[in-house]
Amino acid sequence: KIIRTIILLLFAISSYGQNPIESPRAITSGKLGNATITIDYGQPAVKGRKIWGALVPYGAIWRTGANETTSIELSSDVTIEGKKLSKGKYALLPSPMRKNG
Repeated sequence: KIIRTIILLLFAISSYGQNPIESPRAITSGKLGNATITIDYGQPAVKGRKIWGALVPYGAIWRTGANETTSIELSSDVTIEGKKLSKGKYALLPSPMRKNG
């Protein structure tokens, strides 16, 4: 549930308006319990390309974001799906899976 929330935050990041950079950086943060979660994300320009299953093969580790790896920073320890994650800064490297049907 928390992982889904974090991923939704990634896609909810708004752009910087008239920024001429094709893949602009965006930073967003929110509170989860007592922790502040900050996500630094490069918004990739898709440019009509097929991403999932083509540019990013299913089951492969993907460097989320454009130009640099997406980072997630936790201001204090959190528990995600029953596992403790210590405060600090982490890279977000998902492995997209093919959805059934």
